Amino acid sequence: MRWTVYRRKECSSGNAVDDIELPKSAVIYLNYPERTKEDGSLRIRFSDGSTYLYQPPVLKVQEYTPEMIEEKHLNMLIPFLPIRFKKNIGRKGRDGQKKAVHETVRKELTDLIHKCMMIVYREKENGTLTESARINLLDFLYRSCDYLLRDEPELHMEVRKMMEPAFKLLTEEKEELEIKNEELKTKFDNSIKNVIEKNRNDKIEISQTKEILQNIFGLTEPEAEEMLAKYW
Repeated sequence: MRWTVYRRKECSSGNAVDDIELPKSAVIYLNYPERTKEDGSLRIRFSDGSTYLYQPPVLKVQEYTPEMIEEKHLNMLIPFLPIRFKKNIGRKGRDGQKKAVHETVRKELTDLIHKCMMIVYREKENGTLTESARINLLDFLYRSCDYLLRDEPELHMEVRKMMEPAFKLLTEEKEELEIKNEELKTKFDNSIKNVIEKNRNDKIEISQTKEILQNIFGLTEPEAEEMLAKYW
């Protein structure tokens, strides 16, 4: 958990105090909205025994349409949208036999997946999503459909065929991205190595070098110490 501490000059008593701003949070329900609570109240207990009733916003994923998600840029919710069809898939009749998926459900599901894929591509084009985020979202959506339709071979195959071209391209792009990330990591490490070796040759103190690594490269103290142990 991350939080921000703000220094206030003084409070009503005249003494300086610190304000701690907690991260923004929400209660997210991934499943059917009719099975969720309207109130997401949480009781926070502090070490001094005091309590505070906190009411974060409640977000019900299955109440969102693809259009609403695109409008609000809630792209992380896209892979969870197919969950809404879970109650219409794998049902059994009174005789215990599995019912076939209704044609309407089949069409609605495939339409939803198509919309989701298009949203991901558009969000990448307009700069809302990074390339790696786009790849991860499509990958997650693909896996989500695989799990949802694991007992529906015909519909599973139909969805696979629809997503297959994108997934093949996705696999290739993912491999290329991993190679690029590895190359960038190597360049980053080499830059740090060069600074450390230069400072060592220039007889700059190791404590000062650690501060330089933290300020210039954005390393945490443990990360800076690890790099110093490696290259000093």
